[in-house]
Amino acid sequence: LFFSEVSLGMQNDGFFRRANTDTNANKLFGQVMAHLFDSTRRIRELNYPWQPKQESSLFQLDTLKLTCNAALREFHMPAMGSAMAVNQTTKNMIVLLSLPTPPDRTASANWWKWIGYGVFSKRARAYSSLESLSLVNIRSLSSADMKSFAALISSEHPEEDLFSSGRGQIDERDATLKANTPIRWCDDDDSTLSFPAAIRHVRTFSDDGSSEWVNVIVPGFGKCQVQRQELDFSEVETINTPTKLISLTLSFEKIERTISDGLPEFLSTVGRHLLSLTLDLPDLSLEEREIIARCPNLETLSICGQAGNLQYHLADIGNCDGLTEAEPIGKISVPTLAGDLSDVDNPLVKCIRQVRVFPSLHLQTFASEMKALVRMLKKNRTLEYIEVVGFEQLEPHIGDLRKQHNKRVERSIPLPIENKTAFLSVMSSTSEHTKEVKKTKRVSSSQSSLKKLDHHVLAEIFGFASTPVRREVFFHWENDDMEGAEEVLTALFG
Repeated sequence: LFFSEVSLGMQNDGFFRRANTDTNANKLFGQVMAHLFDSTRRIRELNYPWQPKQESSLFQLDTLKLTCNAALREFHMPAMGSAMAVNQTTKNMIVLLSLPTPPDRTASANWWKWIGYGVFSKRARAYSSLESLSLVNIRSLSSADMKSFAALISSEHPEEDLFSSGRGQIDERDATLKANTPIRWCDDDDSTLSFPAAIRHVRTFSDDGSSEWVNVIVPGFGKCQVQRQELDFSEVETINTPTKLISLTLSFEKIERTISDGLPEFLSTVGRHLLSLTLDLPDLSLEEREIIARCPNLETLSICGQAGNLQYHLADIGNCDGLTEAEPIGKISVPTLAGDLSDVDNPLVKCIRQVRVFPSLHLQTFASEMKALVRMLKKNRTLEYIEVVGFEQLEPHIGDLRKQHNKRVERSIPLPIENKTAFLSVMSSTSEHTKEVKKTKRVSSSQSSLKKLDHHVLAEIFGFASTPVRREVFFHWENDDMEGAEEVLTALFG
């Protein structure tokens, strides 16, 4: 089966009600995780007549959405993290967190430790197909959380760091666990499992090379022990995953107090791989230049602030060195935002293509803010999209802003390479045809004209043929009873 989206709510108090013991419930949970993040990639080879042709690279699940209830216990994170690390079912995942309030330090550190292993670790980078991750409703990303997180990500032996176990005589290896093999589970010799099918990508660690029972990580079950003779190291299939996690969204809780002082270290640890980053938190202390310095390969940066959401297209700049010295864009109030976006000499302003603005609901203040936005748009010739969120009763005050719609901006869409190739092909074939059927004098003239189309002339021709980009101005009205508020306040860029 293949799905466009799978949404799973995981709550310990009700999700596994049919299980009559905690052990059975945990076993069921582990099996769900192991299958949800299966290490076998299944390619979509069946296409229906009414559907467009599918690419063979599509995954079994287009998007996986997990909702983690606060009642999840200590076992569940190892179950999730160990399975995520070998995921081959999806490349897009959304995790909605519901951790205790106030955040429990131990639970928070454990959560980030296993997210690190399942998504960012050496093992995950080698085996997981995940490309895009959204962590929503974050309540704690503390500096204390990040100390163990960063150590785990940089570790050459993350499994040993996870469980604070000793260094093994033999390096970590992947193996296939034979069918119907007894598995010691949860550090309890009496809690044993067995499965009728073989289990792939079982990971050994802290292996002394001689003991009968070996420490392993079983996808979906975390730390276990199995008998050495039941491990087959010869049948391990190498997973070819040239992709890495390149898109990340961090969205923090908006109502309760949150902790985010570990964000700088977090970005320093994982930022070098990212091409796209979205940060949604009420009190972001990092400036754009600090984020870019920690994420040097970013192509797109989206920041959600109190006054508006901004999207930066850093790939347009080419060399981001100048951005590290640029002045930050204020996002506390609409007048500050409009004023900063009017500074056309700021290289950061030139990167911003899209803005969503949250103006005041007070009539007089709203009118003043609209005037500030109009003044900004008359100066800023690079902003392509602006959306204003407000109430319909304020519509009489947006007339001047509407006039900025469909204005041409400085960017153009280049002529597609196919069109350029077709043009050159026609010119070349015309020249050859002229050689065959025209007089010698005419041939000489045609060849001379073709030679004049040097690189500079062709660039000018293709430049004139490019499509100009025009600014879009939109207004999104909220009803008085706030119907549709969830849709309105959804992040503009995600």
